[in-house]
Amino acid sequence: ALLKAVEANRVALGQLVSQGADLREKHLKKALDDLDKFEDTMFAAVRKAAAGVEGPMAGAWNQVLEKMQAGGTLSGAKASTTVEQLAAQMQDAVEETLAARGYGHYETSAFARKGAECRHNLNYWRFGDYLGIGAGAHGKISSHEGVRRTMKHKHPQAYLEGAERGDAVQEAHAVAAADLPFEFMMNALRLTRGFPPRLFAERTGLALASIRPQLDEAAARGLLAETAEIVAPTDHGRRFLNDLLQLFLRE
Repeated sequence: ALLKAVEANRVALGQLVSQGADLREKHLKKALDDLDKFEDTMFAAVRKAAAGVEGPMAGAWNQVLEKMQAGGTLSGAKASTTVEQLAAQMQDAVEETLAARGYGHYETSAFARKGAECRHNLNYWRFGDYLGIGAGAHGKISSHEGVRRTMKHKHPQAYLEGAERGDAVQEAHAVAAADLPFEFMMNALRLTRGFPPRLFAERTGLALASIRPQLDEAAARGLLAETAEIVAPTDHGRRFLNDLLQLFLRE
């Protein structure tokens, strides 16, 4: 984000020049020179940090740094792309290292050995129900009337007083049918293996056909893979999960 801001400043200055802003040429030149120095300082810091990297990450850092130096001084836009590439290589290295030790990437932010996945969290990701117990706790309950979410009082004193009255709930609302596809996908698509198609209808009360256009678009963009047995994010979809989820937001 910082590197993109640098490039945005550079573009803004260029626009001022093209629009004939009343700025002296020497001041514009100094501003651009200052941006170049800022970039050079930033890349020097990155190179220094990379110098101490060892193990499987060393190769990834070195390859990216070589690209950073190619062609002389980099613009903020090129630097931003470089950082994104570095993040992707770091992700690959993490997954490879953990896989070699028997840990699978079963969920967006979790790794586990087979059979040791967190059952508590899996219930969330599969859009299951749960009770919220304690101050500020959230709950989700499904019934023939639909899906209802609750939140207990956040402040401990308010929670205790409410509990004594038999009403510790601060907020409660029914999830609108139009919001259920996004809420389901926001959880289920965190799972690397995805979910069986029947689960969507079981947990939302909606037919999978109701989101067929979104599913087809996600597949066409390479973000989602679908078979008769499973609906799951592709490797590309996992990397760009926010882009995938946005397809299921209500209009």
